[in-house]
Amino acid sequence: MEEQNNNTTRPLASSFVGDGEEELSTNAPSSSRCCSFILRSLGFTASNPFASFDAVIGMISNFSTSYNVVNIGFVLQILHEYDGTEDSIEKYTQDAWCASSILAGMMVGQLLGGALGDCLGRHRAMVFTILLQIIASIGSASSSTASADFTVYDILAVWRFVLGIGCGGVYPLAATLTAESTPNEFERGKLVALTFSTQGPGFLSVPLFTWLITSQMSDTPDKMNMAWRLILGLGCVPGVIVVAIIILVNKCNVKNMCGLHNNSSSMETSVADVGSLGYALLEGEIGPLEISHPSNSTSNVHNIQQQDDGEHQSSNSSLVCSILSEPYLARKMCGTALTWFLFDVLFYGNTLFTPVVLDRAFGPAETIANTAADATLLSLIALPGYYVSVLVIGKDDSKCCHPTTPRYVQLQGFAMMGIFYGIIGIWFVQIQHIKWLLLLMYGLTFFFANYGPNTTTFTLPSITFSASCRSTLNGISAACGKLGALLGATLFEPVANSWGDANVMLICAGISVVAWVFTWFCVVSSDVDAANTNEEEERRDTNLEEVYFLAEGEEEMNNGGGHAQMIQV
Repeated sequence: MEEQNNNTTRPLASSFVGDGEEELSTNAPSSSRCCSFILRSLGFTASNPFASFDAVIGMISNFSTSYNVVNIGFVLQILHEYDGTEDSIEKYTQDAWCASSILAGMMVGQLLGGALGDCLGRHRAMVFTILLQIIASIGSASSSTASADFTVYDILAVWRFVLGIGCGGVYPLAATLTAESTPNEFERGKLVALTFSTQGPGFLSVPLFTWLITSQMSDTPDKMNMAWRLILGLGCVPGVIVVAIIILVNKCNVKNMCGLHNNSSSMETSVADVGSLGYALLEGEIGPLEISHPSNSTSNVHNIQQQDDGEHQSSNSSLVCSILSEPYLARKMCGTALTWFLFDVLFYGNTLFTPVVLDRAFGPAETIANTAADATLLSLIALPGYYVSVLVIGKDDSKCCHPTTPRYVQLQGFAMMGIFYGIIGIWFVQIQHIKWLLLLMYGLTFFFANYGPNTTTFTLPSITFSASCRSTLNGISAACGKLGALLGATLFEPVANSWGDANVMLICAGISVVAWVFTWFCVVSSDVDAANTNEEEERRDTNLEEVYFLAEGEEEMNNGGGHAQMIQV
């Protein structure tokens, strides 16, 4: 068998959607041909991204994360409107407490999720973070005032911190899982960008669902109380789907591989089946493994135990050594962590300007449903940026001296953001009287943010660092981004109140220029990326606990008396 000749066995976990590198076929039903046409239009000519179990999990988890992060805005608006704190000083304290708690949780989650991904395995760490999202979403929807000193806002902030840990952990794990799901290095960055693009529909779904829910309910306290709980509670649905798929696939793998193992008649088949069974059992966390296989004379049973505490300590020490020995570490961290920090200062600080633009363009919103409808329109303007990025990344344009790598796309994004922020800031007084132009230009800043650094800051760490420490350094980079988000959300409002909205836009333009400079000098080239990317064997080493078993082979051991071959799953 070809897989045994290569001394590798493909995990069956991707089998629920097909081979991880299944070629896009045109000999298929009309729905499949339509999907194939869309994927080819986005530039996926070598493989089907939806045929990868890990990529699909990354996409769903990213959708879940984006929905859970931004839904609090409309919830707070509903709560303030019906508890009498809409125009009070307490409103700003309560909003800041709820907003900062999830950002703080995301920083913890990104560091924790990245480290767990390298120490315990990507899949187990992903299940842990998704379960946190499910629990915190349900807890948030169940929040109520406990006492005069511990209001519903305080309880929401606590649950939002837990939710932030779950959401933050998804960032490094989803990017790393997706990058490692394909050996095709030319489409790796494009695939990670496609995974991140699912955050776009997640962001769009929040105002859309809010508009649908609030427009169908009467403006009574009881109905609105039900509305905000429903908005928060829906955040657990994608996570439940992810966990259900993982459990279902692992059970199917165990059942299928047991049947295949019982019917196998050759050693080669047994080796492949047992290897996949071991993978499924590990991912299903079904205790110690006992795997048997035939030999020349009798059937031997080899017990394969999971790593003990000493081995985990060795793994942790190895992780530290891998980080310290990472080539160009300082430069790479400036190119990933620092640019992500600057972008999130810019992006999250700039979100404070959104209500101003909506008021200028549409006038003050009379109802929450109207606010949600206005926000939906703005999200629709920004949404195509994600998919233009997927289309462009990895494209070889012979007319351009620079290939469209994530680095080059990030340079383009920061440049265009700086230009539009500068135009709005310089001519703010004139533009604010032309409502459609203000809305269009402001929407284009989000379009180029999604096209450029919003996608590439997520993509670059997963294709920049070595596989042995990729998840951890990805998490550190993401945590730096959320530190910038916390800084931007804290500082931009007092700056806007003191210096005016026009100066906020000019500050955003200046930050864009600084981020462009760091991208130019610090983001590594694609050649360095490829040099530090180890292929199939290294990805399996870091994605799974190492499982070894002995099988009869052709080479005699040095001490004689038997034949052995070490096969890695």
